[in-house]
Amino acid sequence: MNVSEIRSATVSCSDLEASLRFWRDLIGFEEVWRCSIGGSEVERAWGVPARTRAAVAFLRYDGIETGQLRLVQFTPYQTTHVRARTDSAWAIGVVALDCNVRDPEKTFALLREAGYESESAQPLYYVVDGLQQSEVLFYTPDDVRLVLVGAMNYSPDMARPGVSGHFGALTTISQFVADMDASVRFYREGLGLEQVFDAWIDDATRPIVNKMAGIPEHAELRLAAHRRPGEPDGKHLLLQTRGVPVVSIAEKMQPPNLGIVMLSHATDDLNGLRARILEYGGQLVTEPGAIAVGGHRTACSFLARAPQGVLLEFYQEE
Repeated sequence: MNVSEIRSATVSCSDLEASLRFWRDLIGFEEVWRCSIGGSEVERAWGVPARTRAAVAFLRYDGIETGQLRLVQFTPYQTTHVRARTDSAWAIGVVALDCNVRDPEKTFALLREAGYESESAQPLYYVVDGLQQSEVLFYTPDDVRLVLVGAMNYSPDMARPGVSGHFGALTTISQFVADMDASVRFYREGLGLEQVFDAWIDDATRPIVNKMAGIPEHAELRLAAHRRPGEPDGKHLLLQTRGVPVVSIAEKMQPPNLGIVMLSHATDDLNGLRARILEYGGQLVTEPGAIAVGGHRTACSFLARAPQGVLLEFYQEE
């Protein structure tokens, strides 16, 4: 049984055209296809209320078929945000989409000049485990968080080389977890992904990393990343804090709430995967069924929750 990296992140938006102006026109994602779905198909696939309709736009960067983006405008849509600005920065649940950039200062200026708000006044630079990088968090439409990562000396299996434009595919999607060991076991042993690293941030580096993550300076922070071997994009980044009280907002990660509502993986054994998800601490949310994946293509998919509640979609093309 094989499970892919994160093939796409689904973002529920209040205004599809406004989101397209950001992701397609400003960032440079290519719009691959659009469709409109409703009725029993979308109710079964995504667990939304009856009579919900969905306008869907699927995007990818520079032809890369991983780290893609599925924008969905639900009708009617909720006003609840998966992660609101009033939520604790380290609340358990999905946090942000990460995108590698080649020129941190230029891309920072590009988004600021376009009117998008950043968490800091400039990119923050640091070194962790010999890797030089910069980060800055931007608020995109519907307050979806996008982290621009300047990967200065990453190897090709950590940052894809030769990508055109200023940006890249979604390289990482981050989430805070309550039990790192249980989450690592789920992604590494349950889904069979490769662990890239797993470490507590050292005392010297902690102040700047905590500042970027929005957590108190004294809090300890553990990071673990998982990917499909050799694939630089579509990684899971798990974060765990120690020394500060935590709450969970993971249950809000569901359509039609606004924000990042699911992360999608391909597999070649849908039924076998359902058993493994239960074995490694996950929960099944929907039954398998057909859903459109572009053009006249369909896939069989289901939703599940990882330990601590992040919503995952697994699909097998027919």
